[in-house]
Amino acid sequence: MRGWIVGLAVALAGCAGSGTLVTPQELAYFVPHQTTSSEIRALLGEPTGFSTERDGSSVMIYNWSRTTLRPQDFIPVIGPLIAGSDTARLDTTIYIGRDGTYQGVSRSTGFIPAGQFFAAP
Repeated sequence: MRGWIVGLAVALAGCAGSGTLVTPQELAYFVPHQTTSSEIRALLGEPTGFSTERDGSSVMIYNWSRTTLRPQDFIPVIGPLIAGSDTARLDTTIYIGRDGTYQGVSRSTGFIPAGQFFAAP
């Protein structure tokens, strides 16, 4: 039992996420020219970024990232010397027309390996 608790604590300490993860299932609710920006906010919450374009349309941006420490980070004494992490990103951009309805979406992903001292990214 004690080993299970320690393993769980290590696993939870090794990652951190932030932002709003927009899933394909959530995007499936949006119908072009029908779903309003208010309905999108009700489902996803406030966007990370928002801009209004010259033509009166707007863009809602939802960013999400998750950083995971590598297993070698937990090695006593030398762990800090070979420490590293990996960050996954997902950015979702939702396009809103001048009439205030959903027009479409684009998504971009990224992966950022990071190392310290002797750790290779």
